[in-house]
Amino acid sequence: MVDPRAGGSSHARIENIEGQRVLVVDRQPPIPRSLDLLISSMLVIERADIRPKGATITCEQLREHRFALLRRGRHVGLDGVVRDLRIDMCRDCGAAKVLDVSRDVLPGLRIGARGAARREVVLGWYTGQRRGAREYR
Repeated sequence: MVDPRAGGSSHARIENIEGQRVLVVDRQPPIPRSLDLLISSMLVIERADIRPKGATITCEQLREHRFALLRRGRHVGLDGVVRDLRIDMCRDCGAAKVLDVSRDVLPGLRIGARGAARREVVLGWYTGQRRGAREYR
């Protein structure tokens, strides 16, 4: 059995992949499946409104986006972990990137100039393909 608090599901199973037995665990993402649910469940500290203008060749083929801040705030994840999040949205296609910008504070290090570091970890993406229902990828 896998501990669900560790981001896993209680439905672990053993499968054969390329001739080897492996333990497969389905993970539930720490953020909701839709961008609207994520924003509505956040304590928003900073906000900006972005109206995507429409996908460009740069977005669709080169996968390069012109990101701008959409929301910054605090969120209690589906895994129970409190995180400081920053959501950036592409000005063109509306794809959204969710970053965990929480500070890591290690015991014994002073808080200040270099004592705590921001994580800057990408937690997930919401596609901009369906305007009204951006879904987690």
